Amino acid sequence: NQRSPPKTLDTSFAIQALSATRNPDYHSAVQQAANYLVAAQHNEAAGYNIDSGFYGGWTEFYPGYSPVIDWYSLPVLEPATVMALLALDSAQRLAGTSVPANVRNKAELFVTRCQNSAVTNPDFSYPICFDGVCSYDDGGFAVYPPGGPGPWAERLGRDSYAGGTAAGLWSLYAVGADRLDPHHPKFPEIEPQVY
Repeated sequence: NQRSPPKTLDTSFAIQALSATRNPDYHSAVQQAANYLVAAQHNEAAGYNIDSGFYGGWTEFYPGYSPVIDWYSLPVLEPATVMALLALDSAQRLAGTSVPANVRNKAELFVTRCQNSAVTNPDFSYPICFDGVCSYDDGGFAVYPPGGPGPWAERLGRDSYAGGTAAGLWSLYAVGADRLDPHHPKFPEIEPQVY
């Protein structure tokens, strides 16, 4: 139904629960649900091209969900994209479900566009200021890629935050990003502080 929201979160939770049982009786249902998530990804079939910042992500709402604010229908890193990716990863690892590799490749592009990192996302070049302290290239993740439509188009997606960063790291795990891949920045060794 065109007016019902895509059930990204509901489908993702169901996939993870059914996959975790490792019961072969559920494999067909898991495959159908995974196919639904693959079809719900924002890609060429949904009218997005690779140059769109929102290409490769998932949303929980449909276009026109809000008559006032249509950016509700845009893909978000957290919660929709991370949950879809974790579900597809679960489906493949635990239930033997087939997931096309290009789904992960497109999602990785969306996820890295949400990262405040000069290495993975040179377009994320906005200083982030809070209480007079500005930073850029902090390695964190925002809920949206920078810019884009919406009432706060200039600020949309600019702020790294804990929930977005956790979602970004889990998303990179789910797409199979190798922590030794030079494309992804290495985290510095940090000496533990005793207070």
